[in-house]
Amino acid sequence: MRNTLQRSPLPPRTIGLVSISVSFRSVPLKTMAIVLLMCTLMLSNVACTVSQRPSQTSDVASDVTLDESPPKPSQAPPLSSSPVSLPSDVEATILGAIAQDLGQPETNLTIEEATSQTWSDGCLGLAEPGEFCTMALVDGWQLRVTDQQSTMTYRSNEAGTVVRQAK
Repeated sequence: MRNTLQRSPLPPRTIGLVSISVSFRSVPLKTMAIVLLMCTLMLSNVACTVSQRPSQTSDVASDVTLDESPPKPSQAPPLSSSPVSLPSDVEATILGAIAQDLGQPETNLTIEEATSQTWSDGCLGLAEPGEFCTMALVDGWQLRVTDQQSTMTYRSNEAGTVVRQAK
């Protein structure tokens, strides 16, 4: 009669809240590789979804941030500024967005002053309470706009595709 060694299963291992108990002798190597790969993918998916928040979108800008700091003041100052001429295609894009925002024809609007700015976030420093904004420097413009009755201040990104009124 042959003597054979019988190994008992390995003691359970705990990883976080998951307890794993496997006898490696009874599981084929290919199956074990697949199981380990699936566990790794599931754990990485859990780690990614824990840190994400649902994005909030608006008609003018849709940005996301993971910053949970208190809301910023609505008139956050730009990081830098310099007077530069506004490109005509950007001016047309911005005037179109402002005209739509105000419900007026573009012909009633005039950009009196445009200043090149670098904003601290994707909301152009104008985040509303509870709004999520990208935390990246955004080059853009600060604009003084008149509609023949009043003067308003607007902010935009460099291309003029995100436009917000500084209230």
